[in-house]
This record gives sequence, C-alpha cells and structure tokens, in this order.
Amino acid sequence: ANTPEPPTSVAPIVTPTPEPAEQANAADLGDYHVEIKGTTLTEDYEGKPAIIVTYAWTNNSEETTSSMTSVSCSAFQDGVELETAIITGNDAYDSEAFMKDVRPGTTLDVQSAFLLSNTTSPIEIEVGEWITFDENPPIAYLEVNPGDL
Repeated sequence: ANTPEPPTSVAPIVTPTPEPAEQANAADLGDYHVEIKGTTLTEDYEGKPAIIVTYAWTNNSEETTSSMTSVSCSAFQDGVELETAIITGNDAYDSEAFMKDVRPGTTLDVQSAFLLSNTTSPIEIEVGEWITFDENPPIAYLEVNPGDL
C-alpha cells in the first residue's frame, strides 16, 4: 500500500504578525474610524514638491464634531516629520474639509498636505487620535513611494 509521506515539518509555520500600526491603512481611533484612501503628488504654492493625503473620517461618537479636534494626520520622510504644505489653486485639494462638523454616523473625506524633503524617499503617513492617553494607541498607517505617484 502506498501511504502518503507525512509532512516534513509538523510545527505550524509562524510568521510574526506586525503590529496593526505597521500595516493597516484603516483604524478605529476612539470614537472615530479613519481609512487612508490615497495620496497625490503635487506642488505647494511656491512650486516645491508636496503630497496630498486623503482619508475618510467617520464620526462614531454621539456628538457632532469635526476631524480637526479628533484626529491628526502626520507624515514622515527619512525619519523626520514633514511640514504642512500650503497648496493653492488645486481643485483636487480641499483644505477646509477637516474643519467641517459632521453628525454622528457620518463619514467625510478629509485631506492633509505635506511638503516633501525629496521626491525619492518613501513617505510614511499616520493618522492617529488627536489626544490619547493610551500607551500604544492605534493608528492608520500607509507607506508610499513618491516615484509611484
């Protein structure tokens, strides 16, 4: 009788699971849910390279509020936080959506813009709770390469 060979490895293959912050472009941040939807390479008002980050922000609290007072978006390049970019005359950029109040249960697309230090190094984008006392709070995270945009 032909018996199938037993698998050579009986131990399950265990791949270390990265922290959710390392991989997920969406996260529940307190009473809010965010999902980083995408990025656009553009220029600031002086023609310097910049990136627009678009994320959906859902108000799951019981109060009407804005993303401005609930979450914060930051971006890093080469380990250094990027400055906020001032973008004018670009219809793809809504610089005021983050200030709009939304009712509970409502989702709004919000944008942030950052000045790039170069157009080659990967950009790490994080959206986290504006004020949190958690030691390791959840964040929505996305890494993008400017050359792919």
